[in-house]
Amino acid sequence: MEKNSTIENKILYNKTSALVKRKVKTAKKEKWTKTCENLDLRKDGVKAGSLLNNLNGEKRRKNPKPLSTGDETIVEDQKKAEVSNKYFSSVNKAERATKKDKILVRKLKQKEKAPGVNLSLFEDCFKLSELNRAMKKLKLRKPPGPDRLHNEMLLHLGLEGKKVLLKLISKTWGTSIIPSAWKTAIVTPILKKGKPAEDVKSYRPIHLTSCLGKLAERMINNRLYWWLESN
Repeated sequence: MEKNSTIENKILYNKTSALVKRKVKTAKKEKWTKTCENLDLRKDGVKAGSLLNNLNGEKRRKNPKPLSTGDETIVEDQKKAEVSNKYFSSVNKAERATKKDKILVRKLKQKEKAPGVNLSLFEDCFKLSELNRAMKKLKLRKPPGPDRLHNEMLLHLGLEGKKVLLKLISKTWGTSIIPSAWKTAIVTPILKKGKPAEDVKSYRPIHLTSCLGKLAERMINNRLYWWLESN
């Protein structure tokens, strides 16, 4: 009796396993068909490229390699970060001011020395039109900074949300107090093509800064450059 029960259970198990495999295979096939049907190459070029890379296995994670500084081999993540930060700091150079920036600074200094000058432009709060103009330049699918705020989140703000954002940026402009998150960047090392992964010099740093901070910076630049071209 027990032997027959064991055989029956085994048969039932095999049938159930086969049924599950068929359902999984069917579900995968339906999912793939739906993905291909919804993929518009005219609009979703980035999505198509990402899908192709995944199919080719180009985005599969690899075991991180140790770093070599010549004197030692580093395997600990914390020590790797310290060595990378030290190297990036030594090669990082401040961006050179453009000719337009230099002219703007010179004009501002001249205006400051002029008697009785009143630059109300630099005292007035920002307007909603200035915010909307700057928002039109926001790029999608950009990684956020330390505050984890994406451009997509900013673009989906309603009128009341924009008013709060406008108040924050205007307060920063008026008080010259910049939120610490706007001054902080997440540094991500990217391996240069064809370079050895164990050499710290083979990486270039990508600085991820606050999307909100960059939006405020664009609003300020727009106002300053408008003043420069008008005077």
